[in-house]
Amino acid sequence: MNGLYNLYWTPTIFFDGGHDFVVGTSQSAMQSDINTAGQREVNDIDLSVSLEWLGESNLEIIVSVTNNQFINQTPERPMDITGPDIGITYGTYDIAAQTSDPDGQDLWYKFDWGDGNVSDWTGPVASGQQANGAHAWNMAGSYNYRIKAKDEMDAESYWSPNQQITVYNRGDANSDDGVSVGDVVYIINHVFKGGPPSDPEGRADTNCDNSVNVGDAVFLINHIFRQGDPPHCL
Repeated sequence: MNGLYNLYWTPTIFFDGGHDFVVGTSQSAMQSDINTAGQREVNDIDLSVSLEWLGESNLEIIVSVTNNQFINQTPERPMDITGPDIGITYGTYDIAAQTSDPDGQDLWYKFDWGDGNVSDWTGPVASGQQANGAHAWNMAGSYNYRIKAKDEMDAESYWSPNQQITVYNRGDANSDDGVSVGDVVYIINHVFKGGPPSDPEGRADTNCDNSVNVGDAVFLINHIFRQGDPPHCL
């Protein structure tokens, strides 16, 4: 800036706080910069100036400037999230989330499911109203999923705190981390002899009909001994 502000021996005029400047006394250059400054888009402001004569050559001048430009605020971080904490592979689970926008704008939501899959933005949803997402985890394990929101001007919130779901293998009725004839025996013992249910019970729902009965044992026998479909809800 040495060549800009230290020209104390040459008249220098600055426009718009240094956006443009004229070194010297060229009238044409000054007129051009004045016109340019007058055409430049500026914030919506209210300007008021008051002047009061205080006597004895004293003046009181008060200048007030109010910036009316709209400043968009980011949506609040989603905190109110509901969803299961356990699940079964190939089962689809509904997740609900909601947050608010300080400016009252509609919101879109993105779901990071924690298994490498991230949803597209879904919406619009009114500020403060519930948004819904659904996902199926196809491998057993524990997953941390999270949600974020954006407003009509694409201002994005922070990600929500992680929510955890533990997913168990469908067909692993006896919880031994495998699918075998032992699971068939476990299902038959539960259905016909009052044996304990699977934990969670959906592990034994091999045919995905939302109940545990002899059909699940038959389905698993067909899979193990006749190369039938695996216990997946396709």
